Amino acid sequence: MSAIKMEICNEYFDSKAISDSGQCFRWYIQEDGSVAFLYGRCAVFVVQKDFYTVYAYEKGVSAKKIEEKLVRYFDLDRDYGEIISSIRPDDKVLLKAADEGRGLRILNQDLWEIIVSFIISQNNNIPRIKKSIYKLCEKYGEEVDIKGLKSFVEKDLGKGSFSWPLELNKTFPTPQMLEGKILDDLGLGYRDKYIEELVCSVLSGEVKIDEFKIPAEDELMKIKGIGKKVAACIELFGLHDLGAFPRDTWVKKIEEKYYNGRFEENFYKGTAGIMQQYLFCYERSLKK
Repeated sequence: MSAIKMEICNEYFDSKAISDSGQCFRWYIQEDGSVAFLYGRCAVFVVQKDFYTVYAYEKGVSAKKIEEKLVRYFDLDRDYGEIISSIRPDDKVLLKAADEGRGLRILNQDLWEIIVSFIISQNNNIPRIKKSIYKLCEKYGEEVDIKGLKSFVEKDLGKGSFSWPLELNKTFPTPQMLEGKILDDLGLGYRDKYIEELVCSVLSGEVKIDEFKIPAEDELMKIKGIGKKVAACIELFGLHDLGAFPRDTWVKKIEEKYYNGRFEENFYKGTAGIMQQYLFCYERSLKK
């Protein structure tokens, strides 16, 4: 069997909070509230009633393996309630941010996809980032079997219960799929050359992504197009270094507004990145 149904009854899991956090660019919240995304070749469909139900399908992969992948992907073995309880009682802003964003989790995402996505994210907004990534996947990714997931979901929930965005019909392309490709027609701007050069470096063995170890900031910043902020994002979202603390324009404004110019991430060794996400999402919600 290549499909699973998994129920998540956890107050520290909220698909909208995760989707809105700026860490994943191929999660789609649909009109009916369901969420669709790809994790590699695994197609995932999430619905919520009293709790979250996750349906996932990957051709040729056992149900046990799919479940193991998703438990890791969602970081479900980590106690986010304990992390929130570690917040300093005098930090009222962070306490409120964590309370309102308690369903946010840091995903264990594919490192290659995160590196390319955050190179694209530089000086860019989320709609444009998503559009560029969609074009990249549509042109160079491989077709994903969605029929198996549709059949599985509709068998459980009834006909017409399944919907899937057109933007998710193909995988994120690997370095091998991008070998020799010119990317100047994807709307990436100056970033296309960075990705083309990175592909060459990975395929030649000059850049060994699989050998990156935490802390990896210095190694990441050797890659053309990756500065300190993007490196920190890749560490947090791609290498799952929960102590990484990316400082983008939002976070710098937060630090000026609430923390006299500097949030002391040393108070939260090993979890500062989660605190950053609580603050980031809270401040953005105030602007909506």
